Amino acid sequence: MKIAHISDTHLGYAQYNLVERKNDFFKAFRKAIDAIIERDVDLVIHTGDMFESSQPDMLSLSTAIDQLSRLKGKGIEFIAITGNHDRVLRKGKIPPQRILKDLGLLKLIEPFGTVYLDELVVCGLQFMPKAFIEVLKEEKFKEFEEKAERGKFSIFMFHQGISNYLPYLDSYEMFISDLPRGFNYYAGGHIHSFIKENLGTAIL
Repeated sequence: MKIAHISDTHLGYAQYNLVERKNDFFKAFRKAIDAIIERDVDLVIHTGDMFESSQPDMLSLSTAIDQLSRLKGKGIEFIAITGNHDRVLRKGKIPPQRILKDLGLLKLIEPFGTVYLDELVVCGLQFMPKAFIEVLKEEKFKEFEEKAERGKFSIFMFHQGISNYLPYLDSYEMFISDLPRGFNYYAGGHIHSFIKENLGTAIL
């Protein structure tokens, strides 16, 4: 299975209050989808902040629908989590990814959970502050590790800052040692940098 990992596409972000920069983010997303299709990818994982806001404008939402529809038309699966920008903070509200899920365009892990695709196990959690991570470490991470053991290949998706890659005090939510063990690939978002690192037999 060929897998593409993308993150932090921030659709709708008008950087410097410029509509040109907003269009740049749309173009970058379309180019990423073009490359995924050209490379015959089987699965896309998106690790949060697909949108700049949890209430994106209609152009941003329609761009996501158009591009994910292209993937669906090619039979390419798409799994997503929400990041700190596109998660919802008010009760009764839904993240924009839920609309895409209801349209059958992606599988959404929210707020945490597992997706099974044949012998692939994908576990993940949306962006959560440090205090919530401490609770999840006690209650859920052991369960994630057990699920990872059952799959032929396993992925852990997250949108938390890792201390090794965010040097500022209190700018991170997790230490690298906090990650649940046993996964083949750790797919992180949030830090806006491309980092590839071997963690024993796993890759981050």
